[in-house]
Amino acid sequence: MAIKKILMMTKNDKTVPLSDWANVVCSFENLNEKIYGFKDVCVDGGETLFLADILKYFDKEIAFEVVGSGDEEYALRMASLASDIGVNYFLGTQYSGRVHERLDSSGVEYFPFLGRAVGHPSKLEGSLDEMEEQSAMLEKNGVAGVNVLAYRHDNPEDIIDLVKRISQKGLLKTIVAGGINSPERENFVKEQIRPWGYTMGGALFDKKVQSCEPFISTQHSHPQLSR
Repeated sequence: MAIKKILMMTKNDKTVPLSDWANVVCSFENLNEKIYGFKDVCVDGGETLFLADILKYFDKEIAFEVVGSGDEEYALRMASLASDIGVNYFLGTQYSGRVHERLDSSGVEYFPFLGRAVGHPSKLEGSLDEMEEQSAMLEKNGVAGVNVLAYRHDNPEDIIDLVKRISQKGLLKTIVAGGINSPERENFVKEQIRPWGYTMGGALFDKKVQSCEPFISTQHSHPQLSR
């Protein structure tokens, strides 16, 4: 199965301004990637609906990543929003049974953080033993997969090895998120880690990877943005 590249309309863990979406939308027809995403930071409910509508118009799948708060009530509100606007994948938050139930009821795949995401931009904390126990719990609870900030941990090599083992086991989909900021690292993720998917955001807008060229080169707006 091909590894999914999830193109995030984000930079520094924040959704980019809507004005920057014009360049991205114009290049959709030239890109093969199927999944696009945005985060809960710097975007409100109305804007998320607008962004989701644009992506659906171009027959894209939608990933919504929540990094704004570790509070369960906030996570539940974001899960309800994700369900209402029709996203495909809900990334982030610490695992919550209530969030899981809400997403399951609307067919949204849940990818909670493995470990603890703290601060903004998010950093991954937690020991390898804790994450191994957590992954076993998440397998048992039947989530779709895990969102792993492998390159934002103090010991990324250990986390990468864990992601490899989880991926090979095949019971949880794995997404490597954050810090994939060079062609070399992207190739390593695809060829050595081989997760279900990985996210790219800031590196695309900073022109640090080859795949960003059609993503940011078009300078014309699309009529769909003028509603």
